[in-house]
Amino acid sequence: MLDDDFGPHEPGTDYTRALSSFGRESCGVVPFDGGEALVLSTEGHQAALLRAKDGLVVAKWLSAPSAEHAERALSKLPVLPWKPTKVRWHHAGRSVVLHPAAERYEAAAPSMQLRPGQYRVATCTYAFDEETNFELWLVQFSADAR
Repeated sequence: MLDDDFGPHEPGTDYTRALSSFGRESCGVVPFDGGEALVLSTEGHQAALLRAKDGLVVAKWLSAPSAEHAERALSKLPVLPWKPTKVRWHHAGRSVVLHPAAERYEAAAPSMQLRPGQYRVATCTYAFDEETNFELWLVQFSADAR
């Protein structure tokens, strides 16, 4: 059950807070456990984590004929037209968890440690072929994330 009417005395569910963090972008930041949580909207699609220079790429599978085909498409990303978002995330150095409320099986993500600090988020879409499409987020460390 979602509580869309929440205020300072009733913060609602984590899911409601996550949804409320999205502006025009499908990502946001919400307060969590004394820090900040980065929230990405996968809307029921599977997602994969990929290593990137100074950060990570999260790939939401919009379509792919098989997991093997998607893996092949993501194995060597071309240079992409990343669009910066307004989202800035301060990572305090704790673990990153994807889909904490998911009730379906998802393959184990590779172990990824992000260094504490400020991160910028950029996004783009990637079409590997006519059958295989992704929405991507680049979460990249930034010395100055303002």
